[in-house]
Amino acid sequence: MMKSHDNMFSASVCKAFLLSAMGVALLVPSQVSANVTVVPVEARSASVNGHGMTVFSNRDAQYRIPSIVECKSGKLIAFTDHRYDNKDIGGGRHLDIVMKTSQDKGATWSGPEQMVAKGGNGVATSFDCAHGDAATVVDRKTGRILLMCASGGIGYWESSRKKPIMMGRYYSDDEGKTWKGEEVTRQIYDLMPDMESAFFTSGRICQSKQIKVGKYYRVYTALATRQGNRILYSDDFGKTWAVLGKNVAESAPRGDEAKIEELPNGNVLLSSRVMGGRFFNVYSYADKKSATGSWGKVAMSGAANHGVVAKKNACNGEVLLVNAKKNDKKVKLLLQSVPCGPNRVNVGIYYKALNSPADYATPEAIAKDWEGCYQVSDTTSAYSTMVQGKDGSIFFLLEENAFRHPETEPDDYYDIRFDKLSIGQITNGQYK
Repeated sequence: MMKSHDNMFSASVCKAFLLSAMGVALLVPSQVSANVTVVPVEARSASVNGHGMTVFSNRDAQYRIPSIVECKSGKLIAFTDHRYDNKDIGGGRHLDIVMKTSQDKGATWSGPEQMVAKGGNGVATSFDCAHGDAATVVDRKTGRILLMCASGGIGYWESSRKKPIMMGRYYSDDEGKTWKGEEVTRQIYDLMPDMESAFFTSGRICQSKQIKVGKYYRVYTALATRQGNRILYSDDFGKTWAVLGKNVAESAPRGDEAKIEELPNGNVLLSSRVMGGRFFNVYSYADKKSATGSWGKVAMSGAANHGVVAKKNACNGEVLLVNAKKNDKKVKLLLQSVPCGPNRVNVGIYYKALNSPADYATPEAIAKDWEGCYQVSDTTSAYSTMVQGKDGSIFFLLEENAFRHPETEPDDYYDIRFDKLSIGQITNGQYK
């Protein structure tokens, strides 16, 4: 029997959203109670526990697009775009990918931003005109960091196959101290002869825990294209890529920015942004080594099926399968971050336990009946990403506190803020 929506979310922020929309009460920063006092952003930024730390301040520069990794040593690296013209790649604008590090699980962060991929040569047709939208992963065995990004001076919407938005690949073998990079535009476009324009979705690149062909465990990432999502995989840690499934946008034909996660049986989960919630799909392997298999039918997750609700917005967010416990029993917990809305405000984390194979056998099963939502932000907030640390913590990085000068700046930019969360916090004590 399906749980009632009221019971499922009675302690969650979803009720607070409705009250706020009617002008009854303020939104709250957790799902514990609508009577919890709102904690000001300034207070959270000064937290001695490292929760709510502003890593990149919008007072210092125009920042967008978060990505975060935990290195083998335990060091955290937070990445973001430094957008000098406060716009995405295009029109010859200058963007750099920059980073900061933490040696104490996010309690403190390094001072001045460090350069990862430098743009700014002013030549729109050049690879080094701009770099942005970092997608990152750390190889769990070697510690190598892989970063894929959008590059050049031609924007996504103005680009074509003849004049594409470019693509870059960067590596670091010393936990971000030095980086080596190169253009891989043609390599990616040659995989898909009918694809007009595409970019790698920012945030987390997924690495398999089960499939290893050669030296590295397989990695997955998603492309946003005008025809929908195409999913790529690599068995040599990003040196070369292949398309997962047929050479068409079959994973999510109307999908936008998407994220990938590995399910407990080794199959591949797609989560893609859509107005009001998420598109989910599953790639079921026939043979894991050869990557043969097929995509299912896309399922919508939203208010109608008690799924992931994003009121009046579509936004990049993260999907993550984590290890948790309930009543001392191990369980796999699926997390999905989105701005809960209305519009790009109140980023939260939805959660759902995958108790049996039936819970993740189909896209429809994954899309429906999520258990709750934890509100991370109580203000304007947009893109978010997360990883589970070696200590079980969730390291969460998001855009918060949108800002612009209306007369001189065409778009919002944000603080890039870090939160260290526990499974217990996110689930209101249901899991730990």
